[in-house]
Amino acid sequence: MMIYENEIIILIDNDYLKVTFHPVKKYLKIEWKEAVKNITTQEAIEYSRKAFRQIEKNHPKYILQDVSKVKFAYTPEYISWVVNELTPRLPDFGVRKIVYVTSNDVMTKIGLELLNSLAQEKTDSVVKRKLTTSVKQGEMWLFKYED
Repeated sequence: MMIYENEIIILIDNDYLKVTFHPVKKYLKIEWKEAVKNITTQEAIEYSRKAFRQIEKNHPKYILQDVSKVKFAYTPEYISWVVNELTPRLPDFGVRKIVYVTSNDVMTKIGLELLNSLAQEKTDSVVKRKLTTSVKQGEMWLFKYED
């Protein structure tokens, strides 16, 4: 079910994540919620799949993943799934830039840095990636600096 807020479409809104899409800007925003700290790796993969289905359906050029409010252990299993299953398919759906808004939690930040580094190796020449500390900084990088 799609809910519209002005020109932004709310694609998913549940206890763990909110996914919105701005069709004019081709911008998909994935906001992970605090409840994520209580889920297993398998559940994290399942919720990531739900977000990925929105990438498949909407073909965003820009993606912002906001994990700033969560503590989440990026397990080797989760990192491997993202890097090997999800990441190689992103260019096929038109994705050109991804920015991650990081958490203040040290373990979350370290896991995300590792995931980002490994994912960048998979799509180096096509999908640009960046880590930042705020949504505002992330959106500035996505839209202001065309590579």
